[in-house]
Amino acid sequence: MLADLVNLLKPFEAVTVQLGGSYYSTFSTVIPCRYKQKTHLIEQRNSPGVHPSVSRVTGAMYNIFDDKWKAPGVHAFIASYLDPRFKTVVKQMDTYLVGPAKKLLAELIKEEQDRQREEAGKGASINDEGAACM
Repeated sequence: MLADLVNLLKPFEAVTVQLGGSYYSTFSTVIPCRYKQKTHLIEQRNSPGVHPSVSRVTGAMYNIFDDKWKAPGVHAFIASYLDPRFKTVVKQMDTYLVGPAKKLLAELIKEEQDRQREEAGKGASINDEGAACM
């Protein structure tokens, strides 16, 4: 039973160390860490041969996971998606955030392109005025 409990909690220790500041933690690490924890709980819950007490603890942890730890929003998902360290993990996730994240990224890219066009237009008019003065 104790070995099963250690096996259950080991990934939670790793995530606690990762997000606790012992390493350089960034916003992009939140979603992959939560995903790995939740996946681990599902695997443990469905694992044959696990002590019944540990199985009950696993089920309780899984239920609390969604109740107590609210899912990060679209910005966290985008940060994770754009971080090359987590590209594979994020692609494995079946998440409701994919659509909103793509939409937000498209909007942000369009806004940046519009801003750059506007700045380029202003720069041209300033240069034209400067040339006229000479």
